[in-house]
Parts: sequence; structure tokens; C-alpha cells
Amino acid sequence: MRTKFPRFSLLLLTLIFPLLNGNVFADTSKTEAAETLDSAVFLLKESMMVTRDGRHNDLLRALRQLADPELEPFFSELSQSEHPTLKIHGLLGLAECSENKELDLVRVSDIKNPALQAEVISAAMDSEILSDEQAKKLVEWPGLDNGVKVVVAQQLVQKKLISNTDFLQEAAKSDNIGRKGMALLLLTQLGDTNAANELMNIDSSTDSRRDAVREMLLQAALRYEYDRIAPWAMRVANEPNVGAKLGLIALRTAMRFKSPGADDLWRRQFQSTDSAAQKVRLAVIALQLSTWIDASVFNTLTTSDDVLIKQMGLVGRAIASKQSVVEPTIALIKLGHSLSNIWIISHLRRFASKEDALAILPAIVQAAGPEPARGRAERLDEAVMATRLLVELDTPAAVKALRPILEDPHTDSVLAQVILVGLVRSDKGTPADVIAGLPPFSDLNTNNLALVVLAKGGAKLTPDQLQGLSLVVRGGGIRQDSVRLQAAWTYLKITKQTRTALASIKS
Repeated sequence: MRTKFPRFSLLLLTLIFPLLNGNVFADTSKTEAAETLDSAVFLLKESMMVTRDGRHNDLLRALRQLADPELEPFFSELSQSEHPTLKIHGLLGLAECSENKELDLVRVSDIKNPALQAEVISAAMDSEILSDEQAKKLVEWPGLDNGVKVVVAQQLVQKKLISNTDFLQEAAKSDNIGRKGMALLLLTQLGDTNAANELMNIDSSTDSRRDAVREMLLQAALRYEYDRIAPWAMRVANEPNVGAKLGLIALRTAMRFKSPGADDLWRRQFQSTDSAAQKVRLAVIALQLSTWIDASVFNTLTTSDDVLIKQMGLVGRAIASKQSVVEPTIALIKLGHSLSNIWIISHLRRFASKEDALAILPAIVQAAGPEPARGRAERLDEAVMATRLLVELDTPAAVKALRPILEDPHTDSVLAQVILVGLVRSDKGTPADVIAGLPPFSDLNTNNLALVVLAKGGAKLTPDQLQGLSLVVRGGGIRQDSVRLQAAWTYLKITKQTRTALASIKS
């Protein structure tokens, strides 16, 4: 056990033995420093090991979130991996920590497998790091697989930046039903009536992947706002014996793009089913579309005897009719329906006014308390997302909403910890402001998470705090491995050991 000296003894020994440089525990501290470096290197190496449970994805996303240029050698190493997942994380990480935040097309061109090229580019589009100029270059590249060009074209068609469609016409003749279907979808959006007719022929295909492809096309239409797919979506939604999942997404697409009769089809399906679960699914579809559909659709929901369905109807009607949404939305949050709450967070991020978002997000955090026990894991995840968005939208508002929860002695440690995890994951704002000046938490896990927030925020740590951060890196008191990895990298930066650690990874 390490001996602890009173502060006066420490000062006295420092004065008598100045060569100790203020540290009477020089040997022990060197040992701790070495152990902490070893632990940090171990965590970095672990993130490079693919696991069945996908743990490596969480770890690598945590490193990518840092967007730190000093991580360039790490991501460069990953980008050369033979494993597709690691290569993708490496290429995306390189883009995110670069100055221009763009995908390196030279590295992409070095990938020989077209399917992997397409996966990399699709992931870059999801992360919004493929610029429109880069997309234009890719579809003009001679020798680039046509299927890859079709993937890239989704972004260009959405933004009406595509001129030459020869490669889409060629892809529309492919024997690959997925490639053919996507090309026909894009040509349909560009106004090609022949392509629109051919797209409908996919419905009669005997290919075993037919329904998976149709679902993919409908999802792409919703994501990229391809409104000319509406007649086909309505046709699929009306198809006899259509699968439940495909039928719902087809109905959602038809309603989103206002296909004639889509709203009436939704009403008929809602009123005719005896399944409570199916009624909830249909109610969720209406809620998800509340920004675009007519407010009268929600009259069917607001007269329901089911409390959850009725409340979804009240929220949807308020949004569709541009009325105040704060009270009905908070009431819906209190019902603890995870799918609704996740949609609420997405809606607040994309469409709500800042004032409404700041009024509603704290309710999601507060709803993550210990009661009821059922569904708490989902509520805690939602609280992390809400905290993150709250800080990114308005840090002073986050301080006002979250500090009282953290200061309240009755707040259980689990809720305090998920708030701190949300602060760790925030990309914008100054999340450390939320806990600046707070006394240490009595719970070790909570206190260690707070240390990570402060360290990431650039706070000057005291020697005791730095030692606490070191303990976190070595595995003390942090349940979330992704947070522990960020703590490890932050510790390496503070102690100026990033190059040493990265060199050790290769050894």
C-alpha cells in the first residue's frame, strides 16, 4: 500500500531534498505512469481488434469523435488494414481529423474491391464527409465500378447536381437486382418515365432478394427525399400479402410524399386491425410524418382509448397544425415509450425551434430516473442523447437545466453518470461548464466521469485529479469502455505521451 504523508511533511521533504522536484513518491509515480501508459496502449490496441459483439466499433467511434489531428498515424494504420470494418473506420477517422474534413479519394482509389469501395463511400456519405465536388469526381472516374458510381449518385441526385446519366442507364440493365433497382430509382427521380415503369416490374421479380431490395429503395427515397417514387410506394403498400415490415415502410413513403389515397389507406389499416401492437406501429408512422402530413390524420389517434396512442395523436396534431408542442410532448415523454422518445430527440434536432428543444430535452433527462424499473435502460440511453443535444444547442441552458439534477443529493448515481456520459459525447459547446466548480461526487464512478469531462474540456487538472484520471485509464471506476478510451487519449495528451503510445502500438 502506498504511504500517504501529511501536506506539511510533503513540503518539508521537498525543501530538504529539492532533487525530488516536489514529488516524494518519484519511484511509485514512475511505476504508476508506466502502468497508465501500458493501459492506454492496451486500450488503443483493443480498439483495433474486431469482436463479434461490435465492441471495436464503439471504441473506434469514440476515438473518431475526438477529431484529433494527433490521431492521424493511428487512423492511417487502420486504413491499411485488410479487415473491411477497420479500414472504413481508418479512412473516416483520417477525414475527420484532417483540416478539410474530407475523404481521401486517393486512398479510396487504392481499394481493389468494388464492394468495399462502395461501403467506404456510403459510410462517408452517412458521416457527411463526402463533399459534392468529390462526388462529382467519383462518378466521372474512368475505371470506377459502376455500382460504386450508383451509390455516389444518391447524393448528387438529391442535390440536383448530376448531368451525365449514362452510367445509371447502364446500371439499370444489370442482372444484380439491387444495383438495377437503385439505378431505376435514381432515374425515376430524374424524370425518366421508362425507368419509373421498369421500377414497378421489380414487384414481379422472382429474385429471393426482391423484398430486401424494395425495402432498401424505399428507405433511400425517405432519406434523400426522392418524391417521385410515391406512386410505386403506394402500389407496394396496397400489394396483397405484402410483408408487414415492407408494407409499413411503403405506406410511410406514400404518405410522406402525399400519394393520393395514402392517408385513407393508413386510416383503414388503423381502424381494421385488432392488434394493439400494430395500432401503435401505425401511430408511430403518423407521428414520424407529422411535419409533412395533414393535421386531420391525427383525429383518428386523439379519439383512441389507448393513452399512448392518444398522446401521440396530440403531439402529431400540434406539430402538423403548428401549435405549441411543449406540453403534449413532455406528457408523451412521461409515458416512457422508447420509440417515441427517440423520434422526439430526432425531431428536436432537425425541425423544432431552439426554444421548444430547450424546454423539452430536460424532460427526457428527468424521465431517466429509477422508477419505473422496466424500460430504464432505454430511458438512460435517451438521457445521454438528450444531454448531448442540449449542450450542443445551448451550453448555458444546459447548465441551468442539468446542474440542479447533479447537485440534488437525491439524484441517484446512475442518472448522474448518464448525464456525464452525454457531456463526454458532446461535440459542440463547452460541456465542462455544466460541472465547473461542483464539489467532487461521493460516488467513485460518477466522480471519475466528471474528471473525464473536465480533462476533455481542457481544464487544468490538479495533481490529485490527474492521478484520478490515471486511475480511470487503468480501469478504475468507469463502466463505459468508450469513455475510458477517450480518457486514455486525453491523459496521453496531457502528459505528452501520444507519440510514445502510438509507436508502441506498432511494436
